[in-house]
Amino acid sequence: KPKGGKGKGSEGVGDDNGNGNEDGNGARIQEQTQAQAAKELLFTIIDLGGKDFVMTTRGTYAGGFRKGTILHAVAYSCKDAVDIVTKLIYIGGRELVLVKNGSGGTALHEACFGANRSSVGVISALIDIDIDIDI
Repeated sequence: KPKGGKGKGSEGVGDDNGNGNEDGNGARIQEQTQAQAAKELLFTIIDLGGKDFVMTTRGTYAGGFRKGTILHAVAYSCKDAVDIVTKLIYIGGRELVLVKNGSGGTALHEACFGANRSSVGVISALIDIDIDIDI
């Protein structure tokens, strides 16, 4: 058997992290742990910043050409972030959901047409706030 590397004959060598896990289980666990830590940090930032933080239009996302709220950015780039979207809506309410970004779109537009096409749960959270939607 060849030592190290990938490809034919390298079975049993380990995953990409070199930790001996043939199935990459260690890497997945580490990734999940980091994702959970990032989510907890984001929740803390949201709690500390409150409504002023979530309502502020700032920065850019979507390749640098849109300016919007954190809800716009999450809806655009996070496929399955129902808990984050729900937290943001809890803090900012209907007013946050209706904010338009620099391109004139709401977070619902971003969820439907963004980079990762959000999950049904994210889209539902955005429309369950009982608002009228102009199509």
